[in-house]
Amino acid sequence: MKIGQCLAGGMFLLAGLTGTAPGFTASPTRAAEYQLCNQTSYVLDAALAVQIRQTTASQGWFRIYPGDCEVILSRTEDSERYFVYARTPDAYDTAPLPTAAANMICVAEEDFLIPGAWRCADPNNSMVSFSEVTADTNSLIGQTILTGENNFDQEQARIAGLQRLLIKAGFDPGVIDGNQGEQTSQALAAFRQRNNVSERESDAILFQALLDAAIEKVRSVGLTYCNDTEWTVFAAVGISSENATRAEGWFELAPGGCTRAIRDALEGDKLHVFAQAHDGNGFPVIHNGAPLQWGGDTELCTKATRFETETHENCRAQGLNMNGFTSEDIGERTGRIIRFGIADE
Repeated sequence: MKIGQCLAGGMFLLAGLTGTAPGFTASPTRAAEYQLCNQTSYVLDAALAVQIRQTTASQGWFRIYPGDCEVILSRTEDSERYFVYARTPDAYDTAPLPTAAANMICVAEEDFLIPGAWRCADPNNSMVSFSEVTADTNSLIGQTILTGENNFDQEQARIAGLQRLLIKAGFDPGVIDGNQGEQTSQALAAFRQRNNVSERESDAILFQALLDAAIEKVRSVGLTYCNDTEWTVFAAVGISSENATRAEGWFELAPGGCTRAIRDALEGDKLHVFAQAHDGNGFPVIHNGAPLQWGGDTELCTKATRFETETHENCRAQGLNMNGFTSEDIGERTGRIIRFGIADE
């Protein structure tokens, strides 16, 4: 998917295009095209927002595979401002470290084009934190490179990306080091044979096949939480079976990060979820005049610190807190992925 405008980094190690920072490389050359390059070991999905005067529109998602560059800008205008956000697909438990970004702009879960994106008119969409792309008045930026903490070059990022997805898909390439040794080659050959992906296929087809296999495996068992906000989120989970409900917390999710709250297949009657956002000082985030929380009407006992409990009557008399969890039937599903984002009323 392409549009005739701009894209640059998001929730990964990145800085404004006129400066430099760890994990960021820019090539300040006058260019008709703009490239976003992925030198992390993760598949990235990126979104763009463009502001012209007081009007802002956002569009996504642009998929960029490890070691690849995507042309996502055909022209720039001095009067326009550009913002970018990037995330990882659901296959990953973790993500590269986030960057500081404070421009809350609307996105949708699937491919989208949203006018008036400084707010979400659709309650199914959510606000996420974009980074602004800047260029000086004398030049245009031709390329931005997103890197992870390993500082891979393009080929190393490609191999490390394959290694990471092979592990997620249930194959063993050895360590994720960006070097294609014998163990990585054997794991890749085994994956190709089992999934009918020939060596003649492009990297895009290979990465997509690996990603599909990894997502299917992640979704098949357990519970994964993902944080789509700019703040740290602390989440709890409860499982009801027969006459007992076991609740556990807290799972800490960095901005843009994911974690496996339950690694085994989901078993029980109902799944209960509660989460809350905290700022950099550890205080609850206030959004629209109230603490930013995700929950519902099922009242379960919790603690301010790490906890596990099966007792949910008279919470305060036990010295515990009480929070409202959202609940849903587990049914025959053995796996679930839940993302915490902001729906702007």
